[in-house]
This record gives sequence, C-alpha cells and structure tokens, in this order.
Amino acid sequence: MSTQPQAFPPPLHPWDQALARSSLERWDELCARSGWGGVPAARNVLEALFGASWYFTRFLFYHGRQGARQLERAPPGPSLEETAVGDPETGLERLRVRRNENMLRWLAAELRGELSRETLEQGLTELAAATLRTLVRGAIQETRQHFMVMGMGRLAGAEMNYGSDLDLIFLYPNAAGSSTINREVLLLLRRCAALSPSGQLYEIDTRLRPHGSAGTLVTSLDGFGKYYQGARDTWEKQLLCRCRPLYDPEGRAAGLLEEIRSRLLGKTHPGAARLREDILAMRQRVEQKLGHPLGRHDVKCGPGGLMDIDFITHYLQLTHGAGLPELYQGGTRHCLRIAARNELLERERAAWLLHAYDQLKRIEASLRLLDMRAVSSFPQDPEKLARPARATGHPDGISFLRAYRKLTTEVRRQYNHLLGRKVDTNSAMLQASP
Repeated sequence: MSTQPQAFPPPLHPWDQALARSSLERWDELCARSGWGGVPAARNVLEALFGASWYFTRFLFYHGRQGARQLERAPPGPSLEETAVGDPETGLERLRVRRNENMLRWLAAELRGELSRETLEQGLTELAAATLRTLVRGAIQETRQHFMVMGMGRLAGAEMNYGSDLDLIFLYPNAAGSSTINREVLLLLRRCAALSPSGQLYEIDTRLRPHGSAGTLVTSLDGFGKYYQGARDTWEKQLLCRCRPLYDPEGRAAGLLEEIRSRLLGKTHPGAARLREDILAMRQRVEQKLGHPLGRHDVKCGPGGLMDIDFITHYLQLTHGAGLPELYQGGTRHCLRIAARNELLERERAAWLLHAYDQLKRIEASLRLLDMRAVSSFPQDPEKLARPARATGHPDGISFLRAYRKLTTEVRRQYNHLLGRKVDTNSAMLQASP
C-alpha cells in the first residue's frame, strides 16, 4: 500500500483574505459604534470565519454581539426539540437562529483545529436530525396527523457536511388520511427551505422515496413494505444500506426497515460478479452524468471522488451484510472499520481509505461554507483555487491541484482493485501505485 494521504493542517487563517479584511473593518466599526468592546476575544477565529463563510458573516452582522459570542462557546449537543413552540412563524424563526448559532459553534471549533472531520460531521448530523424532529413535532401538533420520517444517505450515515441537504422518505400509518399529510409535508418542506435574515434550515430532497419523483410524496407503511417485497435492483439495495428512522416514536418504521433488510439484504447476494457489474455500471452512470462538469473537477461524483469510496462500502455491505449486519449500522467510515476488523478488507488499505475520505470531505466543506450550498465542484484553473488551497493548507492553486489529482488517482485505483475492474496498466489512473 502507499503511504497515507497528506493530512491537511487546521488552517486558522482566512481563506479569502480580501473578504476577511473588509468584513473585519466593518465589524470593528460596528463594535465601536455600538459600544461592544472587543467581541469576540478570539479575533483570529473571527477573521478566519469572515474569510471562510459569507453565509455566517451575514449572520453575525445581523445578530451582532449575541451571534459573535457563539464563537467562544463549545459545540452543542442536539438540544433543539423544544425550540419551535407557540406561533408557527415565530417558532420557525427562533429555530433558524438556534440552528445557525449551534452550527456556528461547530464551525468555530473546527477553525480552531479542535475537531476531527468525523466528530464535526456527527455533530452536524445530530443538529440536522434534532432540527427535523422539531419541525415534525410542530407539524403534528398543528394538524393532529401523524407521520414518520426516514433519513437516507449522509444523514443516515452521520456524515453530513456544511450545506448538505436532507434526503428523506415520509411515511404515514395505514389508517391515516394521505391527502392531509401530503399537504402538511409540503408545508414542512417549504418552511425548512425558507430564507430569512437569519438564514435558513435545510433543503430537503425526497427523490429517494419509492418510485422516485413519480411516486407520491408520502408513502403508507403498507405501500413502503410492498414496494420492497419483490426483487429490487442493486442500486435500490444500495440506498437501503444508508437508511435509518429519524422520527418514529412507536418504532413502526424501524421494525419495517429491519424486516425489509432481512428479506432483501439478509441473504448472500446471488453472484459476486453480477453484483460488481451492477455497482460499477451505476457508478459509471453517475460519473458520466454529474462527475465531469465543464471546466471543473467534482469532488463528490468525479473519478476518484467520494462516491468511489462510498461504492466500495456498498459492495462490502451487499456482499457480506448477510452474516455481518453491523455493516449497515453507520456510514462509509463505520463500514470501512467494521470490514477491516472482520478481515474483509486489509487494515492498512482501510486506514488509507479513511484518511482519503477525510481529505475529500474537507475539500467539499471549503466549497460549501461560502454560502452553505450543496456544491461539490471547483474550477480546473489553478488561478481560481485560492479558497480550497488555503483551506487545505496549500500555498497556491497549483500545489492544491497537484495533491488533489494524486489523491483521486489513488482512490480510483483502490476502487478498481477492490471491485475487480480490469484497467489498462498504462492508464494515468495507475500512476500512483500503493
């Protein structure tokens, strides 16, 4: 195996120096005018934040001293359940403020170099789940119509990043009226994504529900179970590898999910070769559609990106999950560790993939923090890469781009090796051999 990818040092310096300098000057003027004194005391953290995130710069200027004090507080736990009470609109704005204050505390801790990527992403995921539960409870209190929520993807795997949306499936009890619940869920989606001077909560993606965008927005428990009764395609089984109940007070969705997994995933997959072909084909389709934006690299969908490592773990789960259900109990990092512990994957290889995953997620974070959007691509022109370069400890875009290409070349090589894909030994994807 090759040595581990270079660990990017925690950068307590502004990624965008011009933005940081102008915002700091305006902040000092505001503090002097308002008689606040020097707030926060950790000026280097404030400057780093101004250079990293225009979204949180706006938040600080809108909320003033109260917002800035969040930079000096420790990261929170998921304590948002009782936030949205009383008038729905007032409660919603209060929820936005609390969510963004708490995320600001996580960001400040990261800028100070106090957190691992994994700890940060677990915290961001817990924050999102608590926010969602607050919204759901408020909706149920208003209408007296009960429904359940399943989380998918990064939300299910506790690996959310800044700007991540929420992949959700909404389920309702079979005795309930679906039309009323559909209207209530639509209202919840609008509330969650609505913008205000305090920012927003989350974008919600419901396309992973049964039948995708062609299916009903809210599915009955019976309908969800029946959808998975027959044979399903490999990509649909991949989705079930990252799925967990987020709001399920009676445990009905959890019980159904366990039953579905036992039926679909709890038996040895018929033919490892066919499984590899299916996963390789799906990964190739995603890469062709999303992984090559014109003039840009895509850290998520591009060759050697995050999805290569995700798909390695999907292959391990679908191949070995029948005898090792623990593989399904977390995200990509969890699966790699369980696979190494049970000798399904060499420990050194798993450790390398874990480090590579962290580095790719850190690049993704630097792209998303500016305006808290789920972007994953960046220009191929090194002159336009000052932000991700400084965020990852590189002196310039040329150095960053060289390290990125080396990293993703090796990730793709590992992907091809573990899924058995035969490649041309003269290919550029084999230049960095382990």
